[in-house]
Amino acid sequence: MKRITKTAALLAVGIFIAANIHAQSFLTSGLVAYYPFNGNPNDASGHGNNAVTNGICSFGKNSSYPFQHFVQTVGDNSPTYVNGGYVSFPDLTGMVTNSITVSVWVKLLDSIPDEYPVYFGMDNAGQNYFGIDCYQGFTIADSSGVTRIPVVTTNISGNWKHFVIAYQPGSLTAFIDGQLVGQTNVTVSGLPLSPGALGWHQWFAGTSARTSWQYANVRIFNRALATNEVAQLHTVESTAFSLPYQNLTISLKFSEQSGSNVVGTILTTAAPTVVKLATKDILNLLASDENVEGNWPSNSFPKNTTLALAGNSFIVLNGTNILLNVSDILSFEAGEPQVTSGKRNTVTGLASTSAQRLELGNIVFDDTFINGGNDLHFYLYGVLNLTTTDTAPANGIYTETRTISNTTVVGDGFSQDVPFTCTGAFSATGKSPLHL
Repeated sequence: MKRITKTAALLAVGIFIAANIHAQSFLTSGLVAYYPFNGNPNDASGHGNNAVTNGICSFGKNSSYPFQHFVQTVGDNSPTYVNGGYVSFPDLTGMVTNSITVSVWVKLLDSIPDEYPVYFGMDNAGQNYFGIDCYQGFTIADSSGVTRIPVVTTNISGNWKHFVIAYQPGSLTAFIDGQLVGQTNVTVSGLPLSPGALGWHQWFAGTSARTSWQYANVRIFNRALATNEVAQLHTVESTAFSLPYQNLTISLKFSEQSGSNVVGTILTTAAPTVVKLATKDILNLLASDENVEGNWPSNSFPKNTTLALAGNSFIVLNGTNILLNVSDILSFEAGEPQVTSGKRNTVTGLASTSAQRLELGNIVFDDTFINGGNDLHFYLYGVLNLTTTDTAPANGIYTETRTISNTTVVGDGFSQDVPFTCTGAFSATGKSPLHL
């Protein structure tokens, strides 16, 4: 394995897209939907392909595994649908054409594995369908017949497993926990994209959602990921927090509307009330909110605590110890399109020797969903400029430097129902080895 030393120098509001660059660009290339299930089934890829929960479903947090959030479905233990829980995807026709990859982390909660954790189409003779069945294997079918990679998963009940199924004309591949477990040659007449779901499927007798599951980090691509890309994806997602930790420095200014006074025909309005927030203030807000939620024992963090970005998560650090993941309150979104220039090795993902990217992005602070929280919501929005520079390898070791800058950042928000405009600056720096 290559060993890369990464140095990240993030200027202005660089944290907007840093979560998208903690691994190579394969994480976003061709990505049409990403479901982190952080309290809702919304799509975090920026494409708006929100999913829908049906039947008995709930969202939860996980403190001991890489995923901070998951969705749990409760099956109805019936071959025909009663009220079993499942998550349905939107129709992806138009965004996905003839190739697809679905990556999903699943944990079986009962002893009924004969259900599809991932499913698209109609499971019936002569019909098009596509998915993963923990009992029969990784499957694709059309009117000419069924093609199946008969991989029966083991040790799935009560344990998280990473399943990836990928199809492109001529090939169906199956992966479990980052490892290729099967490949077969097949071309279907049409790729079924609707209906699609987690934990539900259609068959000749109706529909079924019989099994109870937990799901996390679901990604759908409009291309077939290569074997090395799946391996890297598994490495990224099976690590609790991706390195480097990038410590943040925050400076914000909120300009709130001041009150007015009318004397006769004269209206007098004072200058806007300016509220300033620094990193320590954001940490205090987060501590207070997480305490109300029951995730932290007090209204403050230790004296030397820092706020950091680690992979796709915002975390609170005490030295190098992770105290808390606060991504449920502090989050990011990166927009499309991404405008790139420069040279990059398509195999390693490394720049040769530098590459640039422009894209829109925003960062959101929102604790309004917390009953008894600070009732604060704001966002900042701007154009981000990323430069990636890689050295020539020396004994398999690369040094990678990334710089992100932004010149104009604006936004708005409200606190206790008082609206304000928002401007600010963020900076983040970090350095650590990265293994690919």
